Amino acid sequence: MHLLIWDTSLSQPVGCPCTEGDLGCNSPGPLPVVIAPLEPIFDPLHAEFLRKALMAKPVISDFGRQGRSMTLRPAYRFNDLTPGQRYFDCGALRATMSTGACAQRWLAAIAGGTCHQCSIGRTHVAEHVPTATVPKHQRHHSESDCLRCGRTGLRLIQLTGVCVSCANREAEWRKGRNSKGTRPVKFTPPHEFEIPVRTADGIITRRLMLAQDMAEALGAVLRDLPEGAQVVAGERCRTAWNQRVGRFEQVCGLCDAAGLVLERRRRKVLERHAWCCGGDPSGEGWELAQARARVSAMSAASKAAWLDANPDLAGETPEVWTPTGTVCVGCHTGQLEGLLTKPGGHWRVRCRGCGVYHATSRAEMQPIE
Repeated sequence: MHLLIWDTSLSQPVGCPCTEGDLGCNSPGPLPVVIAPLEPIFDPLHAEFLRKALMAKPVISDFGRQGRSMTLRPAYRFNDLTPGQRYFDCGALRATMSTGACAQRWLAAIAGGTCHQCSIGRTHVAEHVPTATVPKHQRHHSESDCLRCGRTGLRLIQLTGVCVSCANREAEWRKGRNSKGTRPVKFTPPHEFEIPVRTADGIITRRLMLAQDMAEALGAVLRDLPEGAQVVAGERCRTAWNQRVGRFEQVCGLCDAAGLVLERRRRKVLERHAWCCGGDPSGEGWELAQARARVSAMSAASKAAWLDANPDLAGETPEVWTPTGTVCVGCHTGQLEGLLTKPGGHWRVRCRGCGVYHATSRAEMQPIE
C-alpha cells in the first residue's frame, strides 16, 4: 500500500534531502508526484523527508478511496484570501472545507449522518468550540448498517434507519405496484411494534415503530435514545380473548375490565387511557388499545444458550453479527447481537451498549471488535 503525495502550487520537483542540490535528486524535469511506500523506513533522512511531506501536503490514501474519514491527522493548508483559516480534504464528504465548518457540521450532525461521531470533527470542535458538549445521543449500530436488510456501506434514510433500496421496496408495496407495474409478492409487510422507553426522570414514553421485526424496531429506537433513557422490557400486560370480534383485548390493571383500554397515536408516540377508571377521554383519535408483541430482555449467556438450543437457527449465515430483537438485561440501552461461528456450530452473543460478550466455548472467548 502506498501514499500518493502531490503539490499543485509548485512547478519544481519535490525535493529529497538525501541528494545534493537545492531541488534534490538532480532531476532535469518536473516531478509533481511522489509515491511513498508505507513500509518502515530506517534511513533517518528519508524518514524526516516523508514526515514533513505528509504534514505539509494533501494526502490521498486507501481511507479516502473508501469514502471514510481518515483517522490520521489530515493535511492542512492555508489560503491568502481567508487569513487565519485552515483547510483540509475530508474523505467522508469528498470535499475541501475549513476546520471551523467541520466543527459546525459535527455539532449539527444527527445520528446516522456522515459527520456523526467523526474523530476528526471532534478534534476541530475542541479547537474552535472548547465549551461544546457531545450531542446527547447513544448509538450502538454502525452508521452504514441498514436496520432492515443488514447490508453495510449504503446510504440510509435518517428518519427510519433503512437503506434507500428497502425504502423503495416499501414504497412500491404501499402503492400496490412496482416498476414493472405488477403487485409486489415477495415483500414482507411491516407491522407496528410498541417499545416503551423510560427517560432519566422516570417518565415512560411508548414509541410506536413500523418495522418488519422486533430487531428493526429496537434498532430504530436505540439510534436516538436520549441520554439516561432505558428501554423497558418485560412489562406486564394482561389481555383477554374476545370471542365475538375474534381478537385479544387489553385488560385494565385496576378493575380487570377488558376492552375498555383506549389508545391514540401522536406521531410515533402512543397515549393510553382507561375508560373504565378514568372516565371519558379528552380529545379525538382514541380507539381500542391493540395487543402487540412485548419487548423481552435476557443476559448474553442466556441468549447464547437459547440460540444454541434452537435447531432451526443452525443454518443461519455464519460469521455475521445479527441483531436478535432482545434487549440486554444488564444495561437496557443495547440490543443483543448473535454470531454463528460456523454452520451447525455455537453462537456468540454481545451487546454494544455495555460491552458484555459471551461465547459457549472457551476457545471462542474474545473481546468485542
